[in-house]
Amino acid sequence: MHRKNILGLFLLLSSFNCAVAQRNVGTFSVTPKVGVCFSSLTGSPSIDLLSVVYHDGEDSYLTSNGLELKVMTDFTAGVEVSYQLTSILDVSLGASYCRMGCGISGLSESEWSIDGYSFALDNAKYRMDYLNVPVMAGVYVWKGLAVRAGLQAGFCLTQSRDYEINTNAPSSSYSVTKNGYWYKERVFNDFNLSIPVGLSYEYKNVVAEVRHDFGLTNYITDEWNVSDKKKGRIHSTSVTIGYRFF
Repeated sequence: MHRKNILGLFLLLSSFNCAVAQRNVGTFSVTPKVGVCFSSLTGSPSIDLLSVVYHDGEDSYLTSNGLELKVMTDFTAGVEVSYQLTSILDVSLGASYCRMGCGISGLSESEWSIDGYSFALDNAKYRMDYLNVPVMAGVYVWKGLAVRAGLQAGFCLTQSRDYEINTNAPSSSYSVTKNGYWYKERVFNDFNLSIPVGLSYEYKNVVAEVRHDFGLTNYITDEWNVSDKKKGRIHSTSVTIGYRFF
């Protein structure tokens, strides 16, 4: 029985090695990829929105506070360069563009009446354009299936607020400006560090991957209206598909 167990273990290891033996050790590959990114923010900070309505030489200020942050879905694209260390282990360096942020719901005091006309803020979002640079290691556990993890640096390129102002006032008489002139634009920190963890599957050079980024650094600056700034983290999940070139 002991010999049979040893023989069975040997056959299992041999079959596992054959399953991943198609990888050429010591080779490089390049994989461009595109997909979608689902991002969210922790820390539950409130977001102040501001608009200015100009009429007859006077300004009226519309202020609203977002009470709940929602998951935002957007686009991501990038490329990774991989090096095959062993038949089951590779390392990679990547660069990707990803738009992250949050939707804003539960707007309070978001309806006003000026001279009998109504004004309301709606469909609010906060967007951040990131250049992400991940360093990853992947272990192939079965044929083209790999478990991946590493460390990622994110650099915030742009930040923007976006929301709609719904009104029945005539545009010829009322001018509406979003984000009043004194309100600062950059309220997110410019650098984000995260731990990416994911699963990828490759078939005939086509690579599908699901990856989650666990935020490590705080995104909240002094512009946020939140008492505990240490809890502010960015989390995102991306689903991508790419093609590996050798």
